[in-house]
Amino acid sequence: MVLILNVYLLLSYQGNGRSSKRRGINTDSISQFDSKTMTKYLLMSLDLLQNDGLRLENTEITDVVSHNKMNADSLFADGVDHLLVCRISHYDCEACDNYALERAIEFMNNNEVSFRMVVFGNYETDLALKIYSNNHSSCDGLKYCRVEDINIPIDSHGNPYYFVINKEMIVSDVYTPEKMMKEQTGMYFEVIKNKWQ
Repeated sequence: MVLILNVYLLLSYQGNGRSSKRRGINTDSISQFDSKTMTKYLLMSLDLLQNDGLRLENTEITDVVSHNKMNADSLFADGVDHLLVCRISHYDCEACDNYALERAIEFMNNNEVSFRMVVFGNYETDLALKIYSNNHSSCDGLKYCRVEDINIPIDSHGNPYYFVINKEMIVSDVYTPEKMMKEQTGMYFEVIKNKWQ
């Protein structure tokens, strides 16, 4: 899904220029969106696919408000079947984390969806993540949890990312938002809304 979305957007982006086209692709706009960047996003898309279908195991989840350890059952206690997870970390670029979180909250506030959102923050203390949460918007049912380690490959990349989990803690729909590709992030949210509604 992510790979197809990336290829479509890259080709659409190239097709928006004002010069000669060959087979529907604008060959003169490559300088605006060079082949290195295209290759980076395509490889990133393939990399995201290797996370789909993995199960979160031995993941310690702590609610930053109550300081209680949580299990999968308590995450899904309000009867929802799926959760949108926004993964942030104090090791990430702060502006990137802020962008990822605010875009996800904006999506949740502007759409009626049957799933909830949870933030899995890799922070040294519950208080550090709580302070971070106080500086951001909110949405219905939003929960902040401190989660140091997640056993999926993308967690070692050093960027914020989104994914969806079900009650069995199976990961799907992994995506890394990029500020330069705002339209792509919006399309990601539309896809998960239609898929999990």
